[in-house]
Amino acid sequence: MLLAFFLRVHSLGSRSLWFDEAMEYWVATAPLAQLLQTVRMGVQDPPLFSILLHFWMMLGRQEFWLRYLALGVSMLSVAGMMRLGRRYWGRQAGMVAGILMAFSPPEIRYAQEVGQYALISCTLVLNLLALERAFSRMEAKWWRMWSATVALGLYSYYGTSIPLVAVGLMVLAELIFRHQVRLLCHFVVSSAISVAVVLPLVLVFLPNQLFKGPTTNAFHVNFGDPVSELAEFARASRQLIQFQMMGYQANEFLWPTVPRLVIWSPVVIVLLSAFAGLLYRPVNRRPVLWLLGTWFFYYTASKFNLLPFGFRYSLVITPLLIATITYGIQRAGKAHWTLGIGILVWLLSIFMFAPPDSQEDLRTVTRFWAKHHLKGEITYVYYGAVPASRYYFAQVGKDPVSSLVSPLWYMSCWKGEDTCPHGGGIFYGTWFRQLEPHAKMDAMEFTLGAWPPRLWIIFSHIYPDEDQQILDGLKEHGYSLVLSMLAENASVYLLQRK
Repeated sequence: MLLAFFLRVHSLGSRSLWFDEAMEYWVATAPLAQLLQTVRMGVQDPPLFSILLHFWMMLGRQEFWLRYLALGVSMLSVAGMMRLGRRYWGRQAGMVAGILMAFSPPEIRYAQEVGQYALISCTLVLNLLALERAFSRMEAKWWRMWSATVALGLYSYYGTSIPLVAVGLMVLAELIFRHQVRLLCHFVVSSAISVAVVLPLVLVFLPNQLFKGPTTNAFHVNFGDPVSELAEFARASRQLIQFQMMGYQANEFLWPTVPRLVIWSPVVIVLLSAFAGLLYRPVNRRPVLWLLGTWFFYYTASKFNLLPFGFRYSLVITPLLIATITYGIQRAGKAHWTLGIGILVWLLSIFMFAPPDSQEDLRTVTRFWAKHHLKGEITYVYYGAVPASRYYFAQVGKDPVSSLVSPLWYMSCWKGEDTCPHGGGIFYGTWFRQLEPHAKMDAMEFTLGAWPPRLWIIFSHIYPDEDQQILDGLKEHGYSLVLSMLAENASVYLLQRK
């Protein structure tokens, strides 16, 4: 546990807030009476994390403190995974499960983010623990606990519905097949309670959030022919495993001299070992069966555009995957202890040498701007930098905007509305990704009112090549470069018009 804590707290505040984190921050600044409506309109997620962050920010608003909430939740995930492994397969399995969860690059990465992702693993691990207790103890209270964790998961992240529904259906099938009437009654009652608790989420929040972002085309089916679909399933599964092993790599695979099968093959080996175990010890096979069912259910849901298959969205499958890998390592170790230890070391080596995720270093860019910016000079903030930039303007004492501005002020700016809080020579850009280059320049001029003699422009969360496209357009309008500073995925330029 101490090692898991160190891996998560190390460099917790070193990265700048990026686009998604900044939006979470501004949504959580809403007054409590307006918070639920702000969540409904401002993000595409359920309200639980925003509510927790709202109260958490009463104690501080620095990057380190904002992220510490996710770190604490992630530590619960590690402890819960250790407990889950021990409950199913013994003390050694509990240690292995805890080690895998502690070193997992995606788990560490999202334990250091202002967002709901740490809650995904935590609520799903607690759900699996409650389900294990419900089966082993056969007491109603554990089914109620399971019901509570279902609700917590769904109020944390819509994507948790994938494993929750998939596992729930498999539990229902097992209870019916085995004629376990008493447990079936507990399951049905608990499921009904979960549905009742989640109903406001479905009726009030989801209709306004579903058809946006990655689920814009929800329920549009995109299955191919059987052969191509099987090939796509294999390719997507390999990419999902690679993400689980290394986290997100923005520049694709960063080890060109290392065959990719070195990354995903140990996972395949231990999964095959676990699947072979389905033929033995049927009492402990549930997590393995649940992973199989959830994996196919998840892929099918992705073909209906309900949740992308892979990347950070695949965190919904992490607890079941780690539990199954733990079981596979244990079975390999029973064949010969060196085999189990060897596979575990192989996995941990990949974890530890995985390159770190990139960041959007707007903090460094803003400090450079504050140092060189002169009174009266105009600053234009590119739309991708809008949410985080004002957070950092406030840190350097350059935010003249009243605190009474709507927490969704950035959306007003993207839409070009009059309520956008321009001020102090700072102008926030409209969302013009879909426009042609000349139309983007027109949108910038409209925001600025007129082209100033000297213009600062701040970039981050940059759509591919759009910063260069804008700089080229400014050159065509008579601007030349005076000063610039390039940080990781963020930059600032001072231009002067001839």
